[in-house]
Amino acid sequence: MAPLICSHLMRFGWENCQEGHETTKNNLFRTNESLSSSLTAVASLERSLAGANEKYLYMQELRDYVSVLCEFLQVRHIALSGILQGCLIGGVMEVFGTLHSQSIKGRDSISGGVRDGGI
Repeated sequence: MAPLICSHLMRFGWENCQEGHETTKNNLFRTNESLSSSLTAVASLERSLAGANEKYLYMQELRDYVSVLCEFLQVRHIALSGILQGCLIGGVMEVFGTLHSQSIKGRDSISGGVRDGGI
C-alpha cells in the first residue's frame, strides 16, 4: 500500500509541476508580448522626440534671426524715419500743390463759364 500511495503522490506532484510550468510559460509569453509592445512604444516616442527637437532647434534659429532683424531695424530706425519722413512730406506737399493748382484752374474755368453765360 505504501508504494501505491507514493506513486499517487508522485503523480500528483508531477501534475502540479506541469501545471505550474504551463502557467509560467503563459506568463512568460504575456511578459514577452508586453515587452515588445513597450519597446515599440519607446521607439515611437524617441522618433517623436527627435522630430520635436528638430522643430525646437528651428524655432530657436528663427527666434535668433528675428532678434537680429529687430535689432537692425531699431538701429536703422532713426535714419530710415528721417529719410521716409522727408520723402513723405515732400510727396504730400507735391500732391497738395497739384490739387491746389487744379482747384484754382477748376474755379477759373467755372467762373469763366458763368461770365460767358455757359452754365
